Amino acid sequence: MTLFIKTMRNFTYTLFVSLGLSLSMHAQTVVTISFDDPSMMPTTCFTIFTEEGIPQQLINNGTSCSFDYSGGDLALFPATLSVDLSSLGSVAQVEVDINDFCGSGCSEAALLDNGNVVLSTSNTMVGSPETLQLDNLGLMAVDELQLSSFEGLFFEIRITHIQNDPCNGTGDSDNDSVCDALDICPGFDDNIDRDGNGVPDYCDFCDVNRTLIEPNQAGEFLVYQAIEQITSGQVIQSGADITFSAPVSVNLIAGFEVEFGAVFNAITEGCIFPTVN
Repeated sequence: MTLFIKTMRNFTYTLFVSLGLSLSMHAQTVVTISFDDPSMMPTTCFTIFTEEGIPQQLINNGTSCSFDYSGGDLALFPATLSVDLSSLGSVAQVEVDINDFCGSGCSEAALLDNGNVVLSTSNTMVGSPETLQLDNLGLMAVDELQLSSFEGLFFEIRITHIQNDPCNGTGDSDNDSVCDALDICPGFDDNIDRDGNGVPDYCDFCDVNRTLIEPNQAGEFLVYQAIEQITSGQVIQSGADITFSAPVSVNLIAGFEVEFGAVFNAITEGCIFPTVN
């Protein structure tokens, strides 16, 4: 068994590289289901369990559902394993290591979308290990993998999928959920905008008047500047170092609080708009 798995993995690696050439622009991830660490050991059909976070259940193959899930292998005689792929984004390839003892075409792997078969393949050998492979080169939508057999032993499933990239390859360098191409304040969190003026705090240098409501968090070191005044009803939490700089006035209204361990300064320097010649 061990020798078989190692041999098959070396063989399928070559196939994976071939597929990878056409998908090299995408971030690929391989999920491996080895039938040895389910969230619960399935003993009856139509019971949902997971491995590697992927929901699965055993269902009827035709009208029968008979299986053995033990020892790191899955035997179907007959039954169907349904694997929920809906959380994986675009599935590019599925490989299934099996040994069929029924006959050619008795064990099958199929990718489905809303219950309709998109791709399928079946065994060609009997009594010898082989890999069933489904290459979804066009990245057609699929949401389910079904493995069925009348007398087959399944060793491992490898699912190559492409993680959805909302930035379309441009990236999100500061991990603030704003793509680099749209980032207002690179290197800082665009979502922190305590005066709601559309400019993130770390890049907001010079407004006429500012009203701050949301609290400052521990570890933040910020200088808020205004041309005229700053009004604040926020909490400066312990571990934050915050300065308000406004030449006309700093108004601390109900809700303003400086927690023990925080640093707060109010100064009357302010800022001015740059002069355009």
